[in-house]
Amino acid sequence: MSYCRCSSFVSLVCLMLMLMLSTTSACWPPDFFTLCLGIQQKGNQINRLCPNTVYRPDLMMNHPLFQRCEFWHDGTTVQCGDYGLDENCVIEGGDMPFIAPSDRGPMHITFKGLTIRNSANTDASIVIQTGNSATFDNCIWENNVSANSIVVSYGTSMKFKNVIFRN
Repeated sequence: MSYCRCSSFVSLVCLMLMLMLSTTSACWPPDFFTLCLGIQQKGNQINRLCPNTVYRPDLMMNHPLFQRCEFWHDGTTVQCGDYGLDENCVIEGGDMPFIAPSDRGPMHITFKGLTIRNSANTDASIVIQTGNSATFDNCIWENNVSANSIVVSYGTSMKFKNVIFRN
């Protein structure tokens, strides 16, 4: 696996190169904003996070609305490394790091091998809205403010495999 670790300025260039080359072996730099831009580009793709890396949505902007990564396409996968194993890919802090809004669906989102910790939102760290579905495989939620780690709307399908919730 090649890593695309770079400064915030170079992250955008890195993103463009990864998309143009349609690379599947690179992972996103430790910049949550760049990760979100990549997730929003096209569906049916695997977005690999770099193992042993912490992504901080709360460092993006000073407003909670800008600390969220919205899914726009069906078939999007967010996973740790090449295989989605628990290799210490951490989403740390922020208000509500991921949301699959109903106005973009229906879509299926897959999360593999992520640790989501210290989310400051009192509602949830991940929201899957009506008409969408999600699979969580080998994920960990820890030390989040909300008692609801995931909020789902009516008509939403969820699958969990090897998932841990702890505070």
